Amino acid sequence: KANEIFTNFVGGQLIEALIIGGLIYIALLIFKMPYAILIAALVAIMALVPVLGATLACVIGFILVFSVSPIKAIWFVIIYQVIQQAENTIIYPKVVGKSVGLPGIWTLLSIVVFGGLFGVLGMLLAVPTTACIYTFGSEIVNSRLKKKNLTVTDEKVIKNDIKEKEDR
Repeated sequence: KANEIFTNFVGGQLIEALIIGGLIYIALLIFKMPYAILIAALVAIMALVPVLGATLACVIGFILVFSVSPIKAIWFVIIYQVIQQAENTIIYPKVVGKSVGLPGIWTLLSIVVFGGLFGVLGMLLAVPTTACIYTFGSEIVNSRLKKKNLTVTDEKVIKNDIKEKEDR
């Protein structure tokens, strides 16, 4: 199960990298920035590098755009940061969380907690580790509920008593 979660995590990371690269490409085209395809490809590749990847992609993109127009370079940084913030708070938790079966809020929380406790390595391993804990915890809870003949729905707990159903 852990192998499946870690494999899905890597797949989710790759999808997320393609999404951020695509968003950057579209934004750079809209704002008529130079080197749009090069910078978007660089951002997509660097998105796979935790923590420093996004910053390094921004710096390299800034230098490339600055070589053509200093004013556009400043706008590039603003556009990049807006897209990066949206990606970090909305897209990443949904895409990567869904790929490992983890709700978005748990994805964000795990990155913050593991990053605070274990630094860069903690941030890298936060989502798949939390997904493993979440999955195994859910299996334990569900097996205990099954032993007690209980079914949990969103609204209530239903007792599955076979004898009561037969008496009716």
